[in-house]
Amino acid sequence: MTEEELTKRSNWVGFAIALGLILLFSFSMLRQYRRSPRVTQVPQIPEQKADVILYWTANRQGKLEICGCPGKKGEDIAKVASGLHQISSLARKGGSTIGILEGGDFAGSQEVIPYLLECYEIMGYQALCLSPRDMAFYQQIKDKAKNTTLLLPVSEGWDHRFTIVNEKKGLAVAVVNLGAPSPTNEEQMKKVTEALTRLRSRYQVVIAVTYLNAEKVKELQKRLKGLADLILVDDPTFMVLRSAGHEGAGESDLSLPRVHRLPHLRSNVLSVLVWAGKDGAKPIVQPSEIPIHGVPDEPRVKKVVDRYFAMRQQRLQRELDKVLRVALKKDYVTPEFCGSCHQAEYNQWKETAHAHAIETLEKQGRLDKQCLTCHSLEFRLRGVITEKKNRGVECADCHTNLMDPAQARLHGQRPGERSSTPAISPAVCIRCHDRQNSPNFNYTTALPKVSH
Repeated sequence: MTEEELTKRSNWVGFAIALGLILLFSFSMLRQYRRSPRVTQVPQIPEQKADVILYWTANRQGKLEICGCPGKKGEDIAKVASGLHQISSLARKGGSTIGILEGGDFAGSQEVIPYLLECYEIMGYQALCLSPRDMAFYQQIKDKAKNTTLLLPVSEGWDHRFTIVNEKKGLAVAVVNLGAPSPTNEEQMKKVTEALTRLRSRYQVVIAVTYLNAEKVKELQKRLKGLADLILVDDPTFMVLRSAGHEGAGESDLSLPRVHRLPHLRSNVLSVLVWAGKDGAKPIVQPSEIPIHGVPDEPRVKKVVDRYFAMRQQRLQRELDKVLRVALKKDYVTPEFCGSCHQAEYNQWKETAHAHAIETLEKQGRLDKQCLTCHSLEFRLRGVITEKKNRGVECADCHTNLMDPAQARLHGQRPGERSSTPAISPAVCIRCHDRQNSPNFNYTTALPKVSH
């Protein structure tokens, strides 16, 4: 072996040893980090002291706990309550006038509503927007909501609003729930524009909440030109739509309202900051999301959650027995079987394309074995279809753990006691959404359309 080869070999050996030491050190530090106690982190808020700040949550769907894995614990309502208290207290000390509001899709089911509204009262909510799904529980929400303003859709004739005023700055903000008006329905739009016109004459800032999808919101934005400053959208697929003026276009487009998505993650809070305009200028409205993590449980809210799950314990055990029988037989169960407990998820699923997968094939004249294998869970398990409406890609198609007895045992546990909740991975989706059948399928954009 030449001297040059020996030098190269010694260099490689040295490099390998150094790399090994780096990996060993990294592993040691990672292990130490995992064993070390977590330091409570105060959620960050913008440095500017706004005159009015509205904090929004949304999409609770009746879930008081999510699961025990660290990545999901932040969505538990007791932790959101703690984080919300911290950020609102800091903002009040800074001189801001604070409002705490729910953006909708919070109810979930009848049995959880009294407990959820008790949590909201402790957390200081001042107004609740009722989505179309929440409206199914309107009477019960009305009976249990004590000191909270309920915002019902003006497109259906309701004249409800929430107002908040910073008297020192002379700044008044109004919030209204539009519901889900069709931009092409003139009767609905007349109710919307009349309501917003009245508000515009009395308040410097008008904020509207809607439950339309992204495409219809673009049309609604044009119809509400000059009538609203901000439209908040409850659509997980929607990102941010600024007015053309915000994007740097002509001055004539500045009267278009800005559009922003309500929080889709339960661990996030949408902060809408409002500054009064100086010398007659238009007020400034700036929305931004604040993630809440690393905070302890709010003790009063945690007690309410504990009471709820103590009440539910017997039912959870019954759920577990049912699911285990299904998992052991690997048999087909209807969506209504799951929906009897998971009411909010079932109602949301019925609005997706998955729920109409068989009807879609029937319209196209393609009720054949090849297509039904993906479009019908019942056909795949039993070789027949007994129902077409509200049937197709169903619960166990995506939640594959329901067919595994070992994993199904987690199903009847209290969510916070589970070590984890199985996540839906791309591998589950591409069994059907492959290149041949769905050449343009994008997991990142598709999942929010069906998630709950």
